[in-house]
Amino acid sequence: MIPFFVQLALSLCRRFVPAKPAPQFQTQYSIDELSARYRITQWWFSVLMMLVGTVIGLTIYFALTYLSHAFFNLDAPFSIVLPPQSAIWFFLPFFTGLTMCWEATLWLWSLFAGKQEPALYEYWSNTKAGYDATLVLRGFGIFIGLPIAILTALALPQHVVLRDQDILVRDYGFFGARTYNYNRARTMTIIKGLRGRTQKFTKRAGIVLDFDDGRRWSSGDFGDFLPNVDPKLLSFLENKTGLQPRFAEAREDLPAPLAH
Repeated sequence: MIPFFVQLALSLCRRFVPAKPAPQFQTQYSIDELSARYRITQWWFSVLMMLVGTVIGLTIYFALTYLSHAFFNLDAPFSIVLPPQSAIWFFLPFFTGLTMCWEATLWLWSLFAGKQEPALYEYWSNTKAGYDATLVLRGFGIFIGLPIAILTALALPQHVVLRDQDILVRDYGFFGARTYNYNRARTMTIIKGLRGRTQKFTKRAGIVLDFDDGRRWSSGDFGDFLPNVDPKLLSFLENKTGLQPRFAEAREDLPAPLAH
């Protein structure tokens, strides 16, 4: 299906976003002549685009992780922190690097060679492709990249900190926080993973705490999918709650917590 949708997208681009006409200063070269002129240039330009996209992506990734850690520090002091799943920071940098690398590379080129040569290369490349790649990528950045950026930004405050007296949970978005006092925990269970509606088992180890008010907290709801629980986390919770862990294959196998 992927090749089909790619071809469909390219066809729609050629139909609705055709390549722009030649720049006013382009009066002496045919497309074949430009193809010969840029026969080597297109290769180093592609390599440079990958480098520029990588730099853009890494910059955004490190900025997101830095801001996420800044939210952790707002809840200091804490003994242990459980960050959100690391995969949520990957997509925005990847997509932004992919959509911005073309125009950013043209801009960098223009800093060293003036505006005419990059503009001529852009005209030649878009004409060969049959659509205005610059405008298409801008559209992707605005109509797809911007919503992704907003959804990713809402995950920045998401984390769990284990403090001296309680567990503080900040969920997705800026919607307050929940606390769980260790002295109200009644059972502790180590689970190996989760079982979905189709009974498919997914390995995601966690520590489940049931509290006397009927609430349930699981370390498996946060962070990456891991096959085993963190020994440091387990030891910390054993010390704070005074409970000895039970064992279960999946969280769904546990009875519903009851309020006392």
